[in-house]
Amino acid sequence: MTKMVNKTVLAGGLTVVSERIPSVRSVSFGVWVGAGSHTDDMKLPGMAHFIEHMLFKGTETRSAYDIAHAIESLGGDINAFTSRNLTCYYVCVLDEYFESALEVLADILTHSVFRDEDIELEKNVVCEEIRSINDVPEELVQDEFIDMVLNPFPESKPVLGTLEAVSSISRNEILKYLTMHYTAPNIVIAVAGNIDHERITELVARYFTFAEKDSAGSKENTTRERERIRTVSKDISQAHICYGGNSFGYSDSRRLSLLILNTILGSGMSSRLFQNIREKNGLTYSIYSFTELFKTYGVMATYVATDVINVQKVLELVHEEYSRLREERIDIKTLSDAQSHVKGSIILNLESTMNRMNRLAKNEIYLGKYCEIDDTLKQIDRISTLQIMNVAEEIFKEDNLFTVIITPCN
Repeated sequence: MTKMVNKTVLAGGLTVVSERIPSVRSVSFGVWVGAGSHTDDMKLPGMAHFIEHMLFKGTETRSAYDIAHAIESLGGDINAFTSRNLTCYYVCVLDEYFESALEVLADILTHSVFRDEDIELEKNVVCEEIRSINDVPEELVQDEFIDMVLNPFPESKPVLGTLEAVSSISRNEILKYLTMHYTAPNIVIAVAGNIDHERITELVARYFTFAEKDSAGSKENTTRERERIRTVSKDISQAHICYGGNSFGYSDSRRLSLLILNTILGSGMSSRLFQNIREKNGLTYSIYSFTELFKTYGVMATYVATDVINVQKVLELVHEEYSRLREERIDIKTLSDAQSHVKGSIILNLESTMNRMNRLAKNEIYLGKYCEIDDTLKQIDRISTLQIMNVAEEIFKEDNLFTVIITPCN
């Protein structure tokens, strides 16, 4: 019987993982590079993200328009994103256009020219993106929170960088960064859709060529005095709060317990935070909990926006929910409902080849193996109320809690 999920490590260290889905007509594939804000130099934060932009500006044979048109004329989509520890360039097309789309993605990753005039123009674009984030307190407060909680880990650095750093980026620094981090052992190509693994590996080997040396990685480990509370003033009308702490990472066996804990606490309209702080007390319009996990560590926190006069009350109520989860076992029905919610979300997400591709890549990058869906669902069913309580005890203990508040200037 033909395996649906396969993995091949090509000569030089480039990893290819794929899942064949014969029942669909689409193929989603991504080139995942182990470069993000964690590999940025402290003097040039934002380099990984800037390079993501620049790879769409033109190659030896294609203009920026040609790159976009080559995919969109096939009815497909091409895009990219940079996170704190990964950069992904991805395409979704009909299966019959896979080779054509793969060649385009290979072209931008291996033959981009980085013209000086394009670099200068894109500096303006990225600086506008930074300014736009600074105008969105919901995103800004979460960036400030991660900066405070994860320091000195390299993932604490902002993805977009700073206006000053982006304005000073040069072509030589871009090329140096690419040489250091865009190397075969530091890249995973993930594919999900109606195509054979053998065909994928053949085409990847034909079109992609990367240096074979290992990425140098980030060697910086800057330390500073630990803060517990950070307050930032902005010209806004509400206070925006992020309150939580350090967590374990994606590779930890308790990750699924954390997912259920987050569901119970603040994921959705039936969650405790939503029901207590919004529905019962009417103190907010927007409140939720979230996790951001890297390989071996991460964060879990609550975001809430409220009138500045309600800040202390909201923090007290959130803290009460944290304490409840630490000190009281949740009832069986609450656990069962959360398990069903998590399993349903996982299964529904798998109806998208793009989500399947993302899952393939993250399994490979963070775990080094593929986790069968049925095994994951069985693990979720085996999670106990005591396991949830133990995870809550670790994350919500008093010496692991941090607070960032963005307040109105007046």
